[in-house]
Amino acid sequence: MYNRDQIIEQLKNNEVVVTFNKVNGDERVMTCTLQEDKLPPIPTAKPQKKINPDVVSVWDLNAEGWRSFRVENVTDIKNVDDAHQELVDTLANKTRYYNVRVYGYGGEAAYMELTKEQYDFWAPLIEEHGDGDAVNYCLNAEDGEFEFDNISELPGNADFLMDSEGEGRSPWYEAPYEFEHQWGVDYNHASISIDEVDSDDYNANTVKEIVDGVDMSDWVNEMQEKHSPNYEHEIWETVGSEGYENEPPYVLQCWSAEKGTFFEGTIATKGEFDPKKLKIRTSEYLNGDETLSAIEYDGKEIDNNGGDTTGKGYSVHVWKND
Repeated sequence: MYNRDQIIEQLKNNEVVVTFNKVNGDERVMTCTLQEDKLPPIPTAKPQKKINPDVVSVWDLNAEGWRSFRVENVTDIKNVDDAHQELVDTLANKTRYYNVRVYGYGGEAAYMELTKEQYDFWAPLIEEHGDGDAVNYCLNAEDGEFEFDNISELPGNADFLMDSEGEGRSPWYEAPYEFEHQWGVDYNHASISIDEVDSDDYNANTVKEIVDGVDMSDWVNEMQEKHSPNYEHEIWETVGSEGYENEPPYVLQCWSAEKGTFFEGTIATKGEFDPKKLKIRTSEYLNGDETLSAIEYDGKEIDNNGGDTTGKGYSVHVWKND
Protein backbone atom coordinates (compact mmCIF):
# COMPACT_ATOMS: atom_id res chain seq x y z
CA MET A 1 0.00 0.00 0.00
CA TYR A 2 2.83 2.41 0.85
CA ASN A 3 6.46 2.77 -0.13
CA ARG A 4 9.30 4.45 1.71
CA ASP A 5 9.68 7.42 -0.65
CA GLN A 6 5.96 8.29 -0.43
CA ILE A 7 6.01 8.11 3.36
CA ILE A 8 9.12 10.27 3.71
CA GLU A 9 7.82 12.88 1.28
CA GLN A 10 4.59 13.18 3.29
CA LEU A 11 6.54 13.39 6.55
CA LYS A 12 8.78 16.16 5.21
CA ASN A 13 5.77 18.26 4.24
CA ASN A 14 3.32 17.60 7.07
CA GLU A 15 2.66 16.50 10.56
CA VAL A 16 1.13 13.09 9.98
CA VAL A 17 -0.62 10.33 11.87
CA VAL A 18 0.87 6.94 11.01
CA THR A 19 -0.84 3.69 11.94
CA PHE A 20 1.34 0.59 11.88
CA ASN A 21 1.72 -2.84 13.42
CA LYS A 22 4.53 -3.34 15.86
CA VAL A 23 6.75 -6.43 15.76
CA ASN A 24 4.58 -8.15 18.38
CA GLY A 25 1.45 -7.54 16.27
CA ASP A 26 0.01 -4.69 18.37
CA GLU A 27 -1.32 -1.67 16.49
CA ARG A 28 0.39 1.66 17.14
CA VAL A 29 -0.81 5.13 16.16
CA MET A 30 1.90 7.79 16.09
CA THR A 31 1.80 11.54 15.38
CA CYS A 32 5.13 12.36 13.81
CA THR A 33 7.01 14.41 11.22
CA LEU A 34 10.25 15.03 9.36
CA GLN A 35 9.62 18.76 8.83
CA GLU A 36 12.93 20.54 9.36
CA ASP A 37 11.52 23.24 11.62
CA LYS A 38 10.04 20.61 13.93
CA LEU A 39 13.19 18.49 14.32
CA PRO A 40 15.75 18.92 17.12
CA PRO A 41 19.25 20.11 16.18
CA ILE A 42 21.47 17.29 14.94
CA PRO A 43 25.02 17.41 16.36
CA THR A 44 27.50 18.07 13.59
CA ALA A 45 29.92 15.52 14.99
CA LYS A 46 27.31 12.73 15.10
CA PRO A 47 28.25 9.92 12.70
CA GLN A 48 25.77 9.17 9.92
CA LYS A 49 23.94 5.86 10.25
CA LYS A 50 23.58 3.53 7.30
CA ILE A 51 20.04 3.89 5.91
CA ASN A 52 17.84 0.82 6.22
CA PRO A 53 15.44 0.95 3.23
CA ASP A 54 12.85 -1.09 5.14
CA VAL A 55 12.63 1.29 8.11
CA VAL A 56 11.62 4.95 8.50
CA SER A 57 12.92 7.01 11.44
CA VAL A 58 10.64 9.88 12.51
CA TRP A 59 10.30 12.53 15.19
CA ASP A 60 7.44 11.52 17.51
CA LEU A 61 5.68 14.80 18.33
CA ASN A 62 4.00 13.45 21.43
CA ALA A 63 6.94 11.56 22.90
CA GLU A 64 9.38 14.25 21.67
CA GLY A 65 11.86 11.64 20.60
CA TRP A 66 13.07 9.65 17.62
CA ARG A 67 11.06 6.54 16.81
CA SER A 68 10.94 4.17 13.86
CA PHE A 69 8.64 1.72 12.10
CA ARG A 70 8.90 -0.76 9.26
CA VAL A 71 7.45 0.34 5.92
CA GLU A 72 5.71 -3.00 5.30
CA ASN A 73 3.85 -2.69 8.62
CA VAL A 74 2.22 0.68 7.83
CA THR A 75 -1.56 0.29 7.47
CA ASP A 76 -2.60 3.95 7.27
CA ILE A 77 -1.07 7.39 6.96
CA LYS A 78 -2.83 10.76 6.85
CA ASN A 79 -1.99 14.34 7.72
CA VAL A 80 -3.01 15.64 11.13
CA ASP A 81 -5.83 17.80 9.78
CA ASP A 82 -7.49 14.85 8.01
CA ALA A 83 -7.05 12.64 11.07
CA HIS A 84 -8.56 15.36 13.25
CA GLN A 85 -11.51 15.81 10.89
CA GLU A 86 -12.10 12.06 10.83
CA LEU A 87 -12.18 12.04 14.63
CA VAL A 88 -14.58 15.00 14.66
CA ASP A 89 -16.87 13.26 12.16
CA THR A 90 -16.83 10.07 14.19
CA LEU A 91 -17.55 11.86 17.43
CA ALA A 92 -20.31 13.85 15.75
CA ASN A 93 -21.75 10.57 14.45
CA LYS A 94 -21.68 11.95 10.93
CA THR A 95 -22.91 9.66 8.19
CA ARG A 96 -20.46 9.09 5.35
CA TYR A 97 -21.28 7.48 2.03
CA TYR A 98 -19.22 5.15 -0.13
CA ASN A 99 -20.06 3.98 -3.64
CA VAL A 100 -18.98 0.42 -4.49
CA ARG A 101 -18.79 -0.56 -8.15
CA VAL A 102 -17.74 -3.93 -9.59
CA TYR A 103 -17.21 -4.34 -13.31
CA GLY A 104 -15.55 -6.67 -15.78
CA TYR A 105 -16.55 -9.83 -17.65
CA GLY A 106 -19.38 -12.16 -16.73
CA GLY A 107 -22.82 -12.90 -18.02
CA GLU A 108 -26.12 -14.73 -17.65
CA ALA A 109 -26.76 -18.44 -17.91
CA ALA A 110 -29.77 -20.73 -17.72
CA TYR A 111 -29.16 -24.36 -16.77
CA MET A 112 -31.93 -26.62 -18.07
CA GLU A 113 -32.78 -30.26 -17.55
CA LEU A 114 -33.00 -32.20 -20.82
CA THR A 115 -34.66 -35.49 -21.52
CA LYS A 116 -32.55 -38.28 -23.01
CA GLU A 117 -34.22 -37.69 -26.39
CA GLN A 118 -33.40 -33.97 -26.30
CA TYR A 119 -29.81 -34.69 -25.33
CA ASP A 120 -29.45 -37.34 -28.05
CA PHE A 121 -30.61 -34.80 -30.64
CA TRP A 122 -28.59 -31.73 -29.60
CA ALA A 123 -25.33 -33.24 -28.31
CA PRO A 124 -24.23 -34.88 -31.62
CA LEU A 125 -25.36 -31.81 -33.57
CA ILE A 126 -23.27 -29.45 -31.43
CA GLU A 127 -20.29 -31.79 -31.43
CA GLU A 128 -20.29 -32.10 -35.24
CA HIS A 129 -21.35 -28.62 -36.37
CA GLY A 130 -20.83 -26.35 -33.37
CA ASP A 131 -23.52 -24.58 -31.36
CA GLY A 132 -24.82 -22.20 -34.06
CA ASP A 133 -28.18 -23.89 -34.52
CA ALA A 134 -28.63 -24.37 -30.77
CA VAL A 135 -27.96 -20.67 -30.19
CA ASN A 136 -30.39 -19.76 -32.96
CA TYR A 137 -33.05 -21.95 -31.37
CA CYS A 138 -32.54 -20.44 -27.86
CA LEU A 139 -32.63 -16.84 -29.10
CA ASN A 140 -35.63 -17.24 -31.38
CA ALA A 141 -37.70 -19.89 -29.61
CA GLU A 142 -40.36 -17.47 -28.38
CA ASP A 143 -41.31 -16.22 -31.87
CA GLY A 144 -40.40 -19.44 -33.67
CA GLU A 145 -38.52 -17.72 -36.50
CA PHE A 146 -35.53 -20.05 -36.83
CA GLU A 147 -32.78 -19.88 -39.41
CA PHE A 148 -31.02 -23.22 -38.97
CA ASP A 149 -27.96 -24.22 -40.97
CA ASN A 150 -27.91 -27.93 -40.20
CA ILE A 151 -31.51 -28.71 -39.17
CA SER A 152 -34.21 -29.20 -41.78
CA GLU A 153 -36.97 -29.75 -39.23
CA LEU A 154 -36.99 -29.46 -35.45
CA PRO A 155 -38.39 -32.66 -33.92
CA GLY A 156 -41.04 -32.13 -31.27
CA ASN A 157 -39.13 -34.21 -28.72
CA ALA A 158 -36.10 -31.87 -29.12
CA ASP A 159 -38.10 -28.69 -28.53
CA PHE A 160 -36.95 -28.18 -24.91
CA LEU A 161 -38.23 -24.60 -24.57
CA MET A 162 -41.81 -25.69 -25.30
CA ASP A 163 -43.95 -25.84 -22.16
CA SER A 164 -45.36 -29.12 -20.89
CA GLU A 165 -48.78 -28.41 -22.44
CA GLY A 166 -47.28 -27.70 -25.84
CA GLU A 167 -48.96 -24.30 -25.93
CA GLY A 168 -45.93 -22.09 -26.45
CA ARG A 169 -42.22 -21.62 -26.01
CA SER A 170 -40.49 -19.55 -23.36
CA PRO A 171 -37.41 -17.36 -23.87
CA TRP A 172 -34.20 -19.13 -22.89
CA TYR A 173 -33.80 -17.01 -19.74
CA GLU A 174 -37.22 -18.20 -18.50
CA ALA A 175 -36.90 -21.81 -19.58
CA PRO A 176 -39.69 -24.12 -18.32
CA TYR A 177 -37.23 -26.81 -17.21
CA GLU A 178 -34.56 -24.53 -15.77
CA PHE A 179 -33.13 -25.69 -12.45
CA GLU A 180 -30.41 -23.04 -11.99
CA HIS A 181 -29.92 -19.45 -13.10
CA GLN A 182 -26.67 -17.49 -13.08
CA TRP A 183 -26.01 -13.79 -13.51
CA GLY A 184 -23.11 -11.64 -12.50
CA VAL A 185 -19.47 -10.79 -12.93
CA ASP A 186 -16.80 -13.48 -12.83
CA TYR A 187 -14.82 -13.00 -9.61
CA ASN A 188 -11.55 -13.76 -11.42
CA HIS A 189 -12.27 -11.24 -14.20
CA ALA A 190 -13.63 -8.37 -12.10
CA SER A 191 -12.36 -4.98 -10.96
CA ILE A 192 -13.56 -3.01 -7.94
CA SER A 193 -13.76 0.73 -7.29
CA ILE A 194 -14.75 2.33 -3.98
CA ASP A 195 -15.27 6.10 -3.75
CA GLU A 196 -16.37 8.27 -0.89
CA VAL A 197 -19.31 10.37 -2.16
CA ASP A 198 -21.20 13.31 -0.70
CA SER A 199 -24.64 11.63 -0.50
CA ASP A 200 -26.53 8.44 -1.25
CA ASP A 201 -28.05 9.97 -4.40
CA TYR A 202 -27.48 8.25 -7.74
CA ASN A 203 -25.48 11.20 -9.13
CA ALA A 204 -23.56 11.98 -5.92
CA ASN A 205 -20.22 13.77 -6.27
CA THR A 206 -16.98 11.94 -5.52
CA VAL A 207 -15.19 13.21 -2.42
CA LYS A 208 -12.23 10.84 -2.41
CA GLU A 209 -11.07 7.70 -4.22
CA ILE A 210 -10.56 4.80 -1.83
CA VAL A 211 -9.98 1.94 -4.29
CA ASP A 212 -9.30 2.93 -7.87
CA GLY A 213 -10.32 0.17 -10.27
CA VAL A 214 -8.05 -2.64 -9.11
CA ASP A 215 -8.37 -6.36 -9.79
CA MET A 216 -10.89 -7.66 -7.26
CA SER A 217 -9.18 -10.93 -6.37
CA ASP A 218 -5.80 -9.18 -6.00
CA TRP A 219 -7.35 -6.51 -3.76
CA VAL A 220 -9.12 -9.09 -1.58
CA ASN A 221 -5.87 -11.04 -1.14
CA GLU A 222 -4.00 -7.84 -0.29
CA MET A 223 -6.60 -6.74 2.26
CA GLN A 224 -6.65 -10.14 3.95
CA GLU A 225 -2.87 -10.21 4.16
CA LYS A 226 -2.62 -6.60 5.30
CA HIS A 227 -5.26 -6.72 8.01
CA SER A 228 -4.90 -10.32 9.10
CA PRO A 229 -1.29 -11.51 9.21
CA ASN A 230 -2.52 -15.00 10.15
CA TYR A 231 -5.23 -15.02 7.45
CA GLU A 232 -7.89 -15.46 10.13
CA HIS A 233 -10.12 -12.70 8.74
CA GLU A 234 -11.82 -13.67 5.48
CA ILE A 235 -13.46 -10.96 3.39
CA TRP A 236 -14.25 -13.37 0.55
CA GLU A 237 -16.51 -16.40 0.78
CA THR A 238 -17.74 -18.72 -1.95
CA VAL A 239 -20.49 -21.31 -1.78
CA GLY A 240 -21.89 -23.91 -4.16
CA SER A 241 -24.94 -23.00 -6.20
CA GLU A 242 -28.33 -24.18 -4.93
CA GLY A 243 -28.87 -26.62 -7.77
CA TYR A 244 -25.38 -28.09 -7.78
CA GLU A 245 -26.07 -31.23 -5.75
CA ASN A 246 -29.30 -31.96 -7.63
CA GLU A 247 -27.83 -31.76 -11.12
CA PRO A 248 -29.96 -33.87 -13.48
CA PRO A 249 -28.54 -36.55 -15.81
CA TYR A 250 -28.75 -34.38 -18.96
CA VAL A 251 -27.99 -30.67 -18.85
CA LEU A 252 -28.01 -27.79 -21.33
CA GLN A 253 -26.53 -24.39 -20.55
CA CYS A 254 -27.40 -21.30 -22.59
CA TRP A 255 -24.83 -18.60 -21.87
CA SER A 256 -24.88 -14.88 -22.67
CA ALA A 257 -21.40 -13.38 -22.27
CA GLU A 258 -21.45 -9.75 -21.10
CA LYS A 259 -19.04 -6.95 -20.25
CA GLY A 260 -19.64 -3.90 -18.08
CA THR A 261 -20.80 -2.94 -14.60
CA PHE A 262 -22.58 -5.75 -12.77
CA PHE A 263 -22.78 -4.24 -9.28
CA GLU A 264 -23.17 -0.70 -7.96
CA GLY A 265 -24.33 0.15 -4.47
CA THR A 266 -23.87 2.66 -1.66
CA ILE A 267 -22.64 2.10 1.89
CA ALA A 268 -23.65 4.48 4.69
CA THR A 269 -21.21 4.47 7.62
CA LYS A 270 -20.51 6.25 10.86
CA GLY A 271 -16.87 7.13 10.42
CA GLU A 272 -14.38 6.08 7.77
CA PHE A 273 -14.80 3.09 5.46
CA ASP A 274 -13.24 -0.04 6.98
CA PRO A 275 -12.24 -2.73 4.44
CA LYS A 276 -12.26 -5.35 7.20
CA LYS A 277 -16.04 -4.97 7.39
CA LEU A 278 -16.54 -5.69 3.69
CA LYS A 279 -17.60 -9.21 2.69
CA ILE A 280 -17.46 -10.44 -0.91
CA ARG A 281 -19.73 -13.42 -1.55
CA THR A 282 -19.56 -15.55 -4.68
CA SER A 283 -21.34 -18.66 -5.89
CA GLU A 284 -19.64 -21.49 -7.74
CA TYR A 285 -21.77 -22.62 -10.67
CA LEU A 286 -21.82 -25.79 -12.73
CA ASN A 287 -19.43 -24.39 -15.32
CA GLY A 288 -16.84 -23.67 -12.60
CA ASP A 289 -17.34 -19.88 -12.58
CA GLU A 290 -17.00 -17.98 -9.30
CA THR A 291 -19.76 -15.42 -9.84
CA LEU A 292 -20.31 -12.44 -7.55
CA SER A 293 -23.57 -13.01 -5.68
CA ALA A 294 -23.57 -10.34 -2.96
CA ILE A 295 -21.49 -7.74 -1.14
CA GLU A 296 -21.97 -7.06 2.56
CA TYR A 297 -20.70 -4.30 4.80
CA ASP A 298 -20.68 -4.67 8.57
CA GLY A 299 -22.98 -7.70 8.29
CA LYS A 300 -25.59 -5.99 6.09
CA GLU A 301 -26.05 -6.79 2.41
CA ILE A 302 -25.56 -3.80 0.10
CA ASP A 303 -28.43 -3.23 -2.33
CA ASN A 304 -27.33 -3.63 -5.93
CA ASN A 305 -28.76 -0.66 -7.83
CA GLY A 306 -28.27 -2.46 -11.11
CA GLY A 307 -25.63 -2.69 -13.74
CA ASP A 308 -24.97 -1.57 -17.27
CA THR A 309 -23.58 -4.38 -19.42
CA THR A 310 -23.09 -5.03 -23.11
CA GLY A 311 -23.66 -8.46 -24.65
CA LYS A 312 -20.58 -10.01 -26.25
CA GLY A 313 -22.09 -13.23 -27.65
CA TYR A 314 -24.00 -16.43 -26.92
CA SER A 315 -23.06 -20.06 -26.57
CA VAL A 316 -24.82 -23.34 -25.80
CA HIS A 317 -23.25 -26.31 -24.04
CA VAL A 318 -24.70 -29.74 -23.25
CA TRP A 319 -23.35 -32.57 -21.11
CA LYS A 320 -24.29 -35.88 -19.59
CA ASN A 321 -23.72 -36.74 -15.94
CA ASP A 322 -22.69 -40.29 -15.10
